[in-house]
Amino acid sequence: TTASAGRLANYFLRTGDFDKARSLYSLAETRVSPTDPGKRAWAILQRGVVELEAGELDAALAYVARANTTFSGWYLIEEHLAEITLLKGDTASAIEMYKNVLSRVPNGEFYAALGDAYMQAGKEDLAKAEYAKATASFERDIAKLASAASGHAIDFYLAHDANRALELARQNFLLRPGHEARTKLAQALLAADNRAEAIEVLKPTVNSGWATSDFVETSKMLAN
Repeated sequence: TTASAGRLANYFLRTGDFDKARSLYSLAETRVSPTDPGKRAWAILQRGVVELEAGELDAALAYVARANTTFSGWYLIEEHLAEITLLKGDTASAIEMYKNVLSRVPNGEFYAALGDAYMQAGKEDLAKAEYAKATASFERDIAKLASAASGHAIDFYLAHDANRALELARQNFLLRPGHEARTKLAQALLAADNRAEAIEVLKPTVNSGWATSDFVETSKMLAN
């Protein structure tokens, strides 16, 4: 089924086997009913996510753009388009894309991304205003359901409030102590200048086969 191929593809993506992930997401697309453009767009979008994780921005943009034409108006596709556009250096277009997404989905992650786009464009005051909105949004969501909101919030606070990032990372690890949570906790510990504990936290992940870009980058930082 599409779902089973997608789950297996996600495993290979997380363990760094991009070719197998690509193949399985392509297989997932072929298994989608012709009458289900939303699910087809999801499979195409995941191909874009693989390319993004692999650092292939042009290929990522091509897949995400195709997903958008397959099922237009889905904010999840549009925010990936904005992300890749910003990574490619077109800040003005990315800003407008994020504004459009936020007009429908006022989400902390997207406020933070818009803030980053403004900062990249040299508009610090506008960036700070979006970061304030992101903080308020994340804190509201954490108060409602910490297990769902903490992950994206940790990424934001790593750049803006190391103490809050560490608090959330410890909470997140208690809620779901997997390799992704270990990586976030190690990042937060590093930001708080606690290198020794970061190394201990990440040890079980080192030989696990886990190979996300976050983990690889964190491992490099700990090795230096």
